Amino acid sequence: VPSSCSWPGRSGLAPPVGSLPRDSSLIQIHRVRSNILEASRRVACRTAVAGEACYDSAAWAKNVGADSHPEWYAGLTSADRFEDFQAFLYWTKAQGGVCSSFPCGLDCRTALAGEACYGHVQWAMDTGIHTNPEWYPGLWESSSFEAFQSVIHIKQPDCPLACPPSGDAAAEFTILSGACRTASGGSGVFDVIDADAASCAGSCAADANCVAYEHNTLTRCELHRSGTVTSDESVQPYVCGLKPAAATPSTTAFFSSSFDMLSGACRTASGGAGDFYVVEPVGAAGCASHCASDTACVAYEFNTHTRCEIHRAGTVTSDESVQPYVCGLKIAAITTTTTHVPLIVWAYIRLAGACRTQSFGVGDFDTVDHQVTDAECRALCSDSSSCVAFETNLGGRCELHRPGTVRADSTVPNYNCRIKVGTFTSHTGACRTATGGTGDFTALTATPDECRDLCAADSQCIAVETNVGGRCELHRVGTVTSDTSVANYMCWFKDPFNDPSMSTTATTTPLSGLVPADEADCQAVWDVVAVDMFDTNSKYTCGARIEWLMSWEGDGHSETEARETVALAHQECSACWPWKKYKDSGNTFVSPKRGLAIQNAKVTEVALPKLAEMVSWTYDWHHTTPASDESNHPSNEQWLAAGITWKPMLWGGSSVGMAEELGASLGWKAQNGALLTFNEPNFDSQAHMSPQEAVNLWPKVEHLAAQFGLTRIVGPAVGFNGIDNAIGWYDNFFHICPGCKVDAISIHSYTCYATFLRDHIDAFRKYGKPIWLTEFACAEGGTLNAPRLSMAGQMEYMREAIPMLERHADVEKYAWFSYFASEWPVDFADPGPDAGLVRPDGSLTELGSLYASFAF
Repeated sequence: VPSSCSWPGRSGLAPPVGSLPRDSSLIQIHRVRSNILEASRRVACRTAVAGEACYDSAAWAKNVGADSHPEWYAGLTSADRFEDFQAFLYWTKAQGGVCSSFPCGLDCRTALAGEACYGHVQWAMDTGIHTNPEWYPGLWESSSFEAFQSVIHIKQPDCPLACPPSGDAAAEFTILSGACRTASGGSGVFDVIDADAASCAGSCAADANCVAYEHNTLTRCELHRSGTVTSDESVQPYVCGLKPAAATPSTTAFFSSSFDMLSGACRTASGGAGDFYVVEPVGAAGCASHCASDTACVAYEFNTHTRCEIHRAGTVTSDESVQPYVCGLKIAAITTTTTHVPLIVWAYIRLAGACRTQSFGVGDFDTVDHQVTDAECRALCSDSSSCVAFETNLGGRCELHRPGTVRADSTVPNYNCRIKVGTFTSHTGACRTATGGTGDFTALTATPDECRDLCAADSQCIAVETNVGGRCELHRVGTVTSDTSVANYMCWFKDPFNDPSMSTTATTTPLSGLVPADEADCQAVWDVVAVDMFDTNSKYTCGARIEWLMSWEGDGHSETEARETVALAHQECSACWPWKKYKDSGNTFVSPKRGLAIQNAKVTEVALPKLAEMVSWTYDWHHTTPASDESNHPSNEQWLAAGITWKPMLWGGSSVGMAEELGASLGWKAQNGALLTFNEPNFDSQAHMSPQEAVNLWPKVEHLAAQFGLTRIVGPAVGFNGIDNAIGWYDNFFHICPGCKVDAISIHSYTCYATFLRDHIDAFRKYGKPIWLTEFACAEGGTLNAPRLSMAGQMEYMREAIPMLERHADVEKYAWFSYFASEWPVDFADPGPDAGLVRPDGSLTELGSLYASFAF
């Protein structure tokens, strides 16, 4: 069996290597798989298929969410199976409960009293969910024992996956996205009750007259009588659960009776491959579902590697010599009764931290009195004309903010603030120009909400195209209509953004001449040769390198992953970076990650307005700032008033004693948010502290932070003096004191290439904590680095590094080391590294203006 096949169960269920010949037919493979399933417990199960809301949510979670928001999925990664994600959504009731059925093919068993797993679950329910709710994403205090067990199972395989309750009513429903509808598009006859998704499904299952249930993200439940057979996907956020007898032709049984199954690859009458498009990754049933829902599809082709081709007119037979493939010829045309009603939705800009007014006040808001998901909070804000922003946290809190909220306080951890910026109107089909062309666009992977949010932040974007597989296209000038014949796609047109509550008089530094063409279309450099910096004989093109990483030999990376890797490693391919790099003109939002490492004595009050356009936080290796009336260098209060959070630091062991002596006169405030600790303790010329010495002082560090309401303590900032040296320091620290309060790891790196910087960061992911990169710039010697020591070279490095840092999920903060060539204490080169961001007169250098220009 090809190694890409996913066999059910986490252990003990995979067949012996070589048990099937490589040319086995799909029927043989199916029989072996069926025999394997017999070994697992028989439970009420149903694996979601394409076209269903559960399938879309689980597929997005696997293909996109697990990489972009790993904290949402308790340790699941894109390498895990589709069924694992469906099971997670089933147990957590995430996405409004769209996955109401437990997937087939998973081995499960509910833990018994006396087993270690049983004790883990009880502790999590009694204690863990209260002290560390972030460990249990999607679960609440009221979640079931089985739900806790299944989430714990992800990181602790000795805890088996829990089985669903016997007779789980929801497992028998076909879940469709949108509101329930009759064949003629009407709402039908129904009763309304107040219930969550699971109770809604149970009420319908127990009612012989109920043929479907409709549920939204809150507690509205409709129990539908005869006549409901489909859904209207444009009505959101709703799901429609159809009982098997009421379901339209979209179940697995339908596929076997509506397709003529042939062995081999699909072919036209002349033996050609025909006209088709590829959908991946899906199972056989999902592939058939795609074809069934696409009126232009006449056949689908599927192989054991989960490749799925949707064939259009012309495919009439198969080539049996091409194995292991099957070709399903559609017997009859499938029609749809869904009527599209234009939908208007709001787009938002996401900021890390709690929502705040311009003066950092909490603002005027209402709090939802029960736990809700981010999507539910977004929907509530979108439905309210007085809501201009909404705030959420990991515990399900939702605040709906009224006018006045314009920014976020990034020092408040585990919160997000989303600012409402404008609306989009939906049109069915793919986006098109007036002449029917596809137009000028950038393609990436994102949810529809994320796609619209990205377009909202891009002044050149006028529309977005989305599909059920997570594709997102950002369309520029020229797109004016949609092609309704293209199934499973939606084109969203940006409405004029003229909300007066979002107006601003702030300006940004002009960027003309600073933003290079490294945000151009990847196709423009597809055939450009990119020479490997360590192997000059390696002269493959950008496109060839991307295609290889996406191939079987290159480990089958997604297109986004491949473009990211190649763009970082090869400057010639920088245009292939898959995300937006630079802010649009007039965009005054500053990344909550972006900071400045600079001596306070080099900054004057006059510089603060310009610095506020560039960074959201700063530090100066010291535990105090001058009082407001003592000098023209900014005080803590002046930094905060400018919208920049100064972070105090205990530079070395003696700093702890000095801070204790100063006491209240330190002037720290809760708004400072975090306390930085010990600068490069692994370097003799810096703090020079052993892990034991740091641990001995840690109770005093924790007391100082608590005394001033600083909720976070950032660990000692290890310098990169060889990976073993830096990692070894932290290994020993945590070995001596595993209970020390360390909320983030701090590191320094002076490499000159972003691909190496990412390697340095990834080495510290082993501790499972956020990473603060508190010093970085190009400052290493050697022939390879010499061209990047000048300011022009620093700009090249910055164009690689900042977009990577903004996208890196583990990087919580970063601060550029702002030193001019004449200021470095170590002679790296002549002249020295020229990395200064701000001049003595308060103006930004070219490098500083570039630093301010990056999107987030």
